[in-house]
Amino acid sequence: VNDTYGHQAGDAVLKQFARILKNEAREKVDRVGRYGGEEVMLLLPGTVLDAAVTLAERVRKEVESRTFTFDGGTIKRTASFGVAGWPHPRISNCDELVRAADDALYVAKETGRNRAIRFDSDAFNAHIAEHGSEQVGQGDESRRSDPADRERPLSGDGGFADSGDAGGGELRA
Repeated sequence: VNDTYGHQAGDAVLKQFARILKNEAREKVDRVGRYGGEEVMLLLPGTVLDAAVTLAERVRKEVESRTFTFDGGTIKRTASFGVAGWPHPRISNCDELVRAADDALYVAKETGRNRAIRFDSDAFNAHIAEHGSEQVGQGDESRRSDPADRERPLSGDGGFADSGDAGGGELRA
């Protein structure tokens, strides 16, 4: 949006997207934040993974059906989501939880965009089996949280996530 319509248009679209996320998130429980240029992260403490995928699908469908407006125009957008949760046998710390959601987002984008992919799901594993995992997990490390937080074990003692799910999403054309 920024490159085609300018930064004011991009800001307007992001604000409308943020309202969609705020409407879906549980007040005083879930955390939503921007995580890089066009990516967002949702932390959903105490949410079972299936419910997190359902939330991602609701947001995805709302974005797909919405016409975003800005000074001088309107635009349609789609969103892709990667969803991961803890506890999981392949996830033992915050960095791995974020990486799992990011890997699932990568698969969502690689398999056609405008979808929600669950880490370690049949769709995720089939894509990795067919295409390999050399690019999965190779995200932009400069976006990651503070290194001290990344290696903190997942627990209820102030860690990055508390026995819940993390989902990463990206708003795209």
